[in-house]
Amino acid sequence: MQTCLYSPLSRDAYLIEGMPTSAVAITKQIDRGDAIWNLMWLSFPPLDNLPGSGKEWYLGYKSDPHLFGAIVADVTLYNTLNDKLNEHPARFAAWFAKEDHSAWATYKVGGAEWVATVLARAEGAAVRFASNVKIEGNVVEVRFGGR
Repeated sequence: MQTCLYSPLSRDAYLIEGMPTSAVAITKQIDRGDAIWNLMWLSFPPLDNLPGSGKEWYLGYKSDPHLFGAIVADVTLYNTLNDKLNEHPARFAAWFAKEDHSAWATYKVGGAEWVATVLARAEGAAVRFASNVKIEGNVVEVRFGGR
């Protein structure tokens, strides 16, 4: 399955210098890592403070191990969540908005605020993608270059 990564920069831009076992780094090594990365990025806006921070990463970033553990658990347990996180962010957002999140470990950590954050960031990612992605039915067309 082709994965659509939601973050505006490559996952490598979010790696913490000198920390090969950060949560971001681990997503590159585990099953369902792309979907886990997408939900991490959607769930935790402080990740945006990591790119370009270098050795000073800790000044603008504090991790949330409970949230990251819950994300891994949910994406691992719920096949539909995993599948939707590999689709275009607009499709994910439309599906996510209708779901009952109350049974998810991630909801238990972040509550309604987490749901609102995920939706807002998914919608923002969908807008970013809008200029080069066209969805018709179950076909996603990505236009590269200036055509």
